[in-house]
Amino acid sequence: MLSIGAMAAGQGKYYLELAREDYYTSGGEPPGSWFGRGAIGLALAGNVSKEQLHQLLKGFSPSGEPLIQNAGDPLHQPGWDLTFSAPKSVSVLWSQVAPETRLLIQKAHDTAVRGALRYIEETASFSRVGKGGLTRVQAGLIAALFDHGTSRAMDPQLHTHALVMNVCVRDDGTTGTILSKPFYQHKMAAGAIYRAELAAQLEQQLGVRVERDGSSFRIAGVPQAVVEFFSKRRAAIKERLAAVGLETASAAAFATLDTRGVKGIVPPRQELFSIWQQQAKGLGFDCSQVESLRQAYPRRDAAKELAAAFDMALNSLAQAHSHFAGRDLLHLTAVEAQGRGLNAGQIREHVARELEGSPQLIRLTEPGPDARYATREMFAIEQSLLDSADRLMRNSSHGVSSAVLEAVLARYSKPRNAVAEELRHHAHQLFQTAKGRETKSVDRQRLRKDAATTLSQEQAAAVRHITQRALGSMRLVSGMAGTGKTFMLRAAREAWERQGYRVVGVALSAKAARGLQQGSGIESMTFRRLELLLQKPTLAYKLKHHARRLWETVKLEASLEARGVTEKGKRKVRKAFAEHARPLTRFTLDRRTVVVVDEASMLGTRQYLGLLESVRKAGAMVIAVGDPRQLQAIEAGGPFAAILKRHPHVELKDIRRQSNQRDVEAVHDLSEGKAARALKNLAERGLVHVAENRKQAIEGLVDEWFRNEGHSPDRSLIFCGTKAEAQEINRRCQSRRLHDGLLDSERHARLAGQNFYVGDRILFTENSRILGVSNGDMGTIVAVRCWPRCLAVQVDGGERVVIPLRDYENVQLGYAVTTHKGQGATVTNAYVLAGGSMQHREISYVQLSRAQEVTRVFTDRFEAGPDLTQLAKQMAQSRAKTLATDVLDANRSGRSRGRPVDL
Repeated sequence: MLSIGAMAAGQGKYYLELAREDYYTSGGEPPGSWFGRGAIGLALAGNVSKEQLHQLLKGFSPSGEPLIQNAGDPLHQPGWDLTFSAPKSVSVLWSQVAPETRLLIQKAHDTAVRGALRYIEETASFSRVGKGGLTRVQAGLIAALFDHGTSRAMDPQLHTHALVMNVCVRDDGTTGTILSKPFYQHKMAAGAIYRAELAAQLEQQLGVRVERDGSSFRIAGVPQAVVEFFSKRRAAIKERLAAVGLETASAAAFATLDTRGVKGIVPPRQELFSIWQQQAKGLGFDCSQVESLRQAYPRRDAAKELAAAFDMALNSLAQAHSHFAGRDLLHLTAVEAQGRGLNAGQIREHVARELEGSPQLIRLTEPGPDARYATREMFAIEQSLLDSADRLMRNSSHGVSSAVLEAVLARYSKPRNAVAEELRHHAHQLFQTAKGRETKSVDRQRLRKDAATTLSQEQAAAVRHITQRALGSMRLVSGMAGTGKTFMLRAAREAWERQGYRVVGVALSAKAARGLQQGSGIESMTFRRLELLLQKPTLAYKLKHHARRLWETVKLEASLEARGVTEKGKRKVRKAFAEHARPLTRFTLDRRTVVVVDEASMLGTRQYLGLLESVRKAGAMVIAVGDPRQLQAIEAGGPFAAILKRHPHVELKDIRRQSNQRDVEAVHDLSEGKAARALKNLAERGLVHVAENRKQAIEGLVDEWFRNEGHSPDRSLIFCGTKAEAQEINRRCQSRRLHDGLLDSERHARLAGQNFYVGDRILFTENSRILGVSNGDMGTIVAVRCWPRCLAVQVDGGERVVIPLRDYENVQLGYAVTTHKGQGATVTNAYVLAGGSMQHREISYVQLSRAQEVTRVFTDRFEAGPDLTQLAKQMAQSRAKTLATDVLDANRSGRSRGRPVDL
C-alpha cells in the first residue's frame, strides 16, 4: 500500500537517527539513498547525510544556497512522506527465508518502489512559474529513500519511506517548490503500480505464487495465523480505533499516530530474524515449508494478460462512471494485473497506448495527466439518450384541457373535507378493481393530513407545466428536498385521470415506489419491475418465474405447517400470497399512458435511455421528477441533470418541510455548496457538537438523542456515513432504552447474534412482496413470538405485518441508518454523525434536509478542523455525476487552441 503524509519540521531527524551502516549486526535501519531527476540535478548521490537532508528540508541546497523564495521560513512545508508498505504475507516470507532469498525480496521491493516513484515523477510532479504562479511545469523530484524492515511493534514489516522534499528542479534547471495535490490525485494509481511490480518481481525472481486479496495480493501458502501473529501493530491501531471511534480516514490517522510510540534503536537484524523464525516455528511454519513455496515461474502470454487486465478495468469503470481520468484506468488495470506476472513498465505502456489509440475510448479533454476519457459505447448511449429526449420534447400531443386543469387546481387551492376524500378514495379503488388493477386500503391519518394541505403558487405552476398541452411528451420537474413534489403530483394525477389518462409511477427502489403511491395516489412500481413487464417473456424467464413461484409455494406451505396454522388461516395466507405474487403478464404503454418517474436523478444513463425509448415508441408521456443535488445514481449517471440543462423545466424551491426559516436557509446553502455558512447557521443555535474524538462524538449523539427521543424514537432518525457507524449507534441506542426499561426485556427474539426486543425500532433490508415490506422500510416491534419465531411489526406509514424469522431474516436495528437508506425520509428531528470518507455535498444536503423541526450535527475535532473548516470543506465538495457529453462540450467551449479532441 501507499500512504502519503505531510512532514512536520524536524521529522527528518527521526529517519537519520535510525540509519546505520552496520544495522545488520549493531541495530538500526539501513542508511538512506537519493532518488529523482532533481537529486541528480543537485549532484546528490550515495547515502543521505544529516547535513544534506536538514538543508533541503528547510529549502536550501546542501551548500546553503536558497532554492525557494521562503527558504528557512519556520512555516515552510518541508515535504511529504510517501510510505510504500509490502503486503504482510511478503514481510512474513522475508523474515523466514535464507539470506540470499531475503536479498531477492528486498530487491523486488526496491524495484517496485522506484517504479512507482518514477510514475509519480513523470505524471504527478509539478511546480508553478510565471506571474502569480499560474503556469504549471514539469519538475524533477528530490527524494530520500529510507528502507525499514520492522514495524513499531517490532514485527517484520518491509517498507520504504520516500521523503519527497518541497524543493524541485524544473526542466529548465531552475528550482522551486512542488505541488502536493497531484501526489494525492495519483496516490491510488502509484500504490497499485507498486503492488503489481512487486507481485511480478516475486513471481519471476522467487517462483512464489501470488493470489489476489481485494485490491492487493498475498503470497499463497503463507498461513493466515502467522500473518495475524506478526500484525501486532495493526492490532494496536484497531484497538485504538475501537477506543476512539470507528474507521474513518482521520480517525485511522489519529490512531496510527497515537499508537506509534518511540521506535528507538532497532535491534540488530540478525537477532530479529532469529526471533521471528523461532516465533513462526512455534506456529508450525519453518524454513523447510518456506522453500516448498518456491516453484518454476509459469510461462504466460503477456499480451493476453495485459488485454484481460485492461478490459476488466475498463468494464468496471464504465459500469459506474460516464467518464474517468487516465489515472483511474491505470489504477484499476494495475490492480487487475496482480498475479498475472505483469510489471509496472508493461502496465503503464499498455494503458498509455490504449488511451492514445484504443478504438474503445474517446478523449474528452486536452491531452495531459488530467485528461478525461469515456468509452465509445457510453458516449453513443448518451447521444441516443439526448436524441430520445429531444424527440419526446418535440411531440406535443398530450395534455389536459383548461377546464379540467382549472377545476383540479381550484379543488386543491383550499382545504378539503376528509370524509369526502375518503369516499373518493373508495370510489377510486372500485374503479381499480373493475380494471383488474392493484388496490390499497385507506390510511385515514395520511388522508386527513392531505385534506388539510393546499397547493402553493409554485406547486400550482408545476402542475400546469406538466399537464398543459403546449409542451412535449416529456415534462421535467426539479424540486428541492421538502418542497412537496409528491403532493404536487397528487393534483396532477387527478387532472390526468379526469382527462382519461392512465397514470403509472416508477422509482428505482420499492420503498420509493410505495412512497410515491402513498403520497400521490399513483399506482407505482420499481423501475426493474417495469423493465421486466415491458419485455416479452422469454422461455428462460418463464421457467425461472415458475421455478421461483414453486419454491416460494413450497417454503410457504412448510412454514404454515411448522407454525401449526389452522386451515382457515392457511387459506387466508394463500390468498394474500396469490394477490402479491408477480404476474407473468406483459405491461403495455400506449398513447393514453402517463409515466411518472420519481427520484429521477437516481437513474443511470442506460436505465434512463431504456425508459425514454419505451415511452417514445409507445407514444406515451413521461414526467421526470427529482433533485440533481441529492444522492447520485450508482451506475454511470448524470442524465437527469443533463436533460434539465437542455430543456424547459419547472423548479420547486419553496421548502415546506422545515418549520424554522433558518433551517430552510441552511438547506438552501448546503444545496449550493455553501457549507461553511450552513454550519455557522447551525453552530450559532447550538446545534453543532464537536467532541474530542469519534467515540465521544457518538456517545454525545446517543445521549442527546436519548434525552429527546428515547420515549418516542419513531419521531426521529440518526444519519451516518457507514454501516459500521450505524451498527455501533444502533447498539448504543438499544442499550440505553433497555437499561431504562423502555424495551420489554422479557420478550425478545435473537437473530444473527442480535436481540430484538418489543419496542425496538427496526429496518427491513430486503424486499418481500409476500410480507408487503421493502428494503429501507422502518417500523416498531409490537410483539414477539418464540415458537415459531415471529416478529409483529407496525410499519411506519403502513400496516402491521408478521415477520416469520425462519423465512425472512433481513432485519436490523433502525434507530440509525446510512444516509443512502434515509434518502426520501421525513422525520420530526434528525441527528447527524458528520465526517468521514463518505461526507460530501450531496450526502450533507440529504442529511440536513430530513427534519421538520430540529437537526443536530455531531462530529469530532479531527473531522471538524479549526472552526469547522475541514468539515465545511468536505460538505462543500460535490460528487455529482455528469455525462461525458457535458465534459466534451465544456472543454470545446473553453478551449482557445490546441489539438482537437479525439472522436
